[in-house]
Amino acid sequence: MKINVIGINHDTATVAQREKMANLHLDASDIKTNAELSELCILSTCGRFEIYFVVPAASYQDNADRVMAILKAPFGDDLPEFYWHTQEFAISHLLKVTCGLDSAVLGEDQILGQVKNAISDASENGFAFKILNKVFREAVSFAKSIKTELKLSENPLSLSYIAIKKAGQNGYLTEHHTVTMVGLGKMGGLAIQYLLDSPVKCVYVAVRHAEKLDDLVLNHPKVRIKSFEERYECIEKSQLVVATTAAPHTVVRSDVMKPPTTDTLIIDLAMPRDVDAEVGDFDHVTLWNVDELKDISAENYQKRHDLTGQVILRLDEKSRHIMVWIDQLHVDHILKSWHQTIDNITQEAMKSVDRKRLAVTLKDREMLEVLFESSLKQLIKPPLETLKAIEDKSQRETYVGMLKELYHYE
Repeated sequence: MKINVIGINHDTATVAQREKMANLHLDASDIKTNAELSELCILSTCGRFEIYFVVPAASYQDNADRVMAILKAPFGDDLPEFYWHTQEFAISHLLKVTCGLDSAVLGEDQILGQVKNAISDASENGFAFKILNKVFREAVSFAKSIKTELKLSENPLSLSYIAIKKAGQNGYLTEHHTVTMVGLGKMGGLAIQYLLDSPVKCVYVAVRHAEKLDDLVLNHPKVRIKSFEERYECIEKSQLVVATTAAPHTVVRSDVMKPPTTDTLIIDLAMPRDVDAEVGDFDHVTLWNVDELKDISAENYQKRHDLTGQVILRLDEKSRHIMVWIDQLHVDHILKSWHQTIDNITQEAMKSVDRKRLAVTLKDREMLEVLFESSLKQLIKPPLETLKAIEDKSQRETYVGMLKELYHYE
C-alpha cells in the first residue's frame, strides 16, 4: 500500500482557485470509487484543499493519475500548481500541516482542529481505515506535543491579537473598562472576538451598516450597537478605543474629539490611519498604530521561525517511524493469512478427532485443540521473526510476495 497527498495551498493557488476547489463539493465516495482508492480523506480549509489517499502499490501510478485528473478537470487552462507527495514525504507534509508549519500564519492553531474533523468525517463515512486513521492520529498527537513542549503558538502574529493582548497587559481589559470599536472591518472582526472573551464591561460598536454585522456581535450581551455618527460620544465613555475602518481618511479627528480626563488607550489598526496623529498628543491618551504593532509581530515571527528547526528534526524522525509501521503492514497481512490457515487446519484436525472419538471429555477436546493450534504457530514463528527483522523494504516485499504465491494467498 502507498499513502499519497495531492493538493493546493495558499502558496500554489490563488484565492479564486482555492474558492473554486472548495465550492466544487467533490463527492468523496465518487472519488474513492472512480480512482479505486483503498482509503481517502479530504482536508479543505480557506488556505488549502488536499486529498490524502491510500492505493495498492501495484496500481499506484494509475490511480494517483486518476485523482489528479479529477482535481484538474474544473480548471481548464487556469490550472493551479498542484503538489503531489507520496509515502514518507506525504506523511511529513501532513505533520507540517498539522503543526501549522505550512500555514500562511506560521504555527497557527486552527488547522489542528480542522485536521481532526477531516479524519473523523472520513472514518464515520467509511472512507478512512487502518492506515489513514493511524497516520492522522499520529499527526494530531505530534502537533499537540510540539505546541505544548515548544510553545510554538505562544508568540502571536496577528496584529489584532497582539494589540488586544498588549492592551490587557497594560491593564485596559478589566471588568471596570468600557471599549469602543470604531468600524468593524476584517481587523476589527478579529479584535472584537478577543475583546468579547475578555472581562471588559461593555463594547460600543459604532458602524455605518449595522445590518452587516455577524449575529455573534449583534446578539452579544456586552455589545451596544451605535451609529457611526455617535462614535465620539462612545469614545468619551471608554478607556479603550479600537479603530478599524476602511475609510480613506481619518475618522477620529483631534479638532472634534474631546480630550479625555482619564487614561485612554487608542489602537489604530487601519491603513490608511483612522486616528489623527495629534490625538496622541492629548493628555491621558496613549496612541498605538500599525507600525508599532508590526515590530512586535516581526519579533514574534522570528521567534517562531527559530523554533521550526527543532520541529523539523523531530518531524522527520516521526515520519520515518510512521513509514516503518506502514511497511510492516505487509508482514501483518501475511501473518493474518497464516493465522487463518492455522485455524482452518486446526478445525479440520478436530473434525477428525470427533469422528474417531479420540477425545473422551469436552475438556480433553479443548486441550487437543489448543495443542494443535500452538504447535502450528511454532512453525510460523521463525519466518515471521525473520520478516520483521529485514530492514530492506524491497527484500521484505519480495519474500512476502513469494509466501503469498506459495500459500496461494491473494
